[in-house]
Amino acid sequence: MRLAVTALALVLGLALPAAAEAPGSKSPASPGRIVDRQGIGGTWTGKYYYGDRPAVSFTLNLEDDKGRITGDTVEPATFGNGGSEFLTAAVKGRRNGDTLTFSKTYDGRGGVSHTVYYEARISRDGRSMNGRWSLNDTSGIFEAERSK
Repeated sequence: MRLAVTALALVLGLALPAAAEAPGSKSPASPGRIVDRQGIGGTWTGKYYYGDRPAVSFTLNLEDDKGRITGDTVEPATFGNGGSEFLTAAVKGRRNGDTLTFSKTYDGRGGVSHTVYYEARISRDGRSMNGRWSLNDTSGIFEAERSK
C-alpha cells in the first residue's frame, strides 16, 4: 500500500506543475527558471575529488552572459613542478537552464597547462552545483557553493 501511495504521489508531483501552468499564473519556478533569472555569475568555492587523494579546494569566479560562461579558478598546487604555491586556470563554457558545461584550462603556472572538462547540475535555488570532471581517461566528482 505504501508503495502505491508513493508511486501515486510521484506521478501527481510530476504531473501537477505542467497542468497548473496557465497564462499569467504564478506557479513555482522549475529548476532552470531561477537560474535563468539570476544567472550563476559570482564567486563559488568548492572541492574536487579523484581516487583516494585528499579533496582539492578551489575558488571559481564566473561571469554568466545569458548562458555564456567565462571566468577563472584558483587552487592550491597539489601537482605540477612545484614552482608555484597556486594553480590558475581560465574557464569557458555554457549554461543551459540548470545544466553547466565548461572547460578549465590551466595557464602554465607551476608547469601545468592541460584542460579539464566539467559538467554540473545547478541546484534549484542557484546556490550550489555538483557534477563530474574528466581529463582523458581520468574522472571524478566536484561540488561548489556560492560565496556570500
